[in-house]
Amino acid sequence: MRLIINDHTIEDIEEEYNFKFNQFNSETCEMLRIALNSLSITDRRILILYSELKSLRKVAALLYCSYSTVYKRIKKIKKQIYDIPTITIN
Repeated sequence: MRLIINDHTIEDIEEEYNFKFNQFNSETCEMLRIALNSLSITDRRILILYSELKSLRKVAALLYCSYSTVYKRIKKIKKQIYDIPTITIN
């Protein structure tokens, strides 16, 4: 089953996010890229869906799971991203 949001597949949306990050070379974008790449593909896609839909309930409905499941995953993702050590990019 392919996940489609507003006529775009999740792969299209993920590719668009990667393109946006590649347009910039700032340290912040690099750190964001590192953070996203540290996530599993499932967690990265959940985070992208959440950023696109702006609603945990909409993500849950789209993924056919409970609100609490998505809430717990987003909470885990945020913790994982915040726990990444700060690095200096040259």
